[in-house]
Amino acid sequence: MIHPKRWQRGNAYYKEENVYGVDFATEEYYLIIDAQVEGFKSYRDYESVLGINLESLNIEKTRCTCEDYRENNRRGTYICKHIEVTLLEAMEIMENTNRVEALSNIH
Repeated sequence: MIHPKRWQRGNAYYKEENVYGVDFATEEYYLIIDAQVEGFKSYRDYESVLGINLESLNIEKTRCTCEDYRENNRRGTYICKHIEVTLLEAMEIMENTNRVEALSNIH
């Protein structure tokens, strides 16, 4: 579960359109979403990756190059604000390009 303050910061990042280079791939039974997120104060870009199990639709893999992720990740599923905003941006892309239908056919 994401901390409410991180959720607020992630939403601010999302509204500022700080996510770019969103890429979708499949790996076994995972949808892998990879993106670059522009840092707010540090003006540094972070790579954010998440893996969604296509059978259970659970987020089972995460990775980010930010300090928050490195400090708090314990099981490979920590959700920092960069991963949150990557997911929000990916959802918007899928809605706008009708990728949701295409994803339902992947197995």
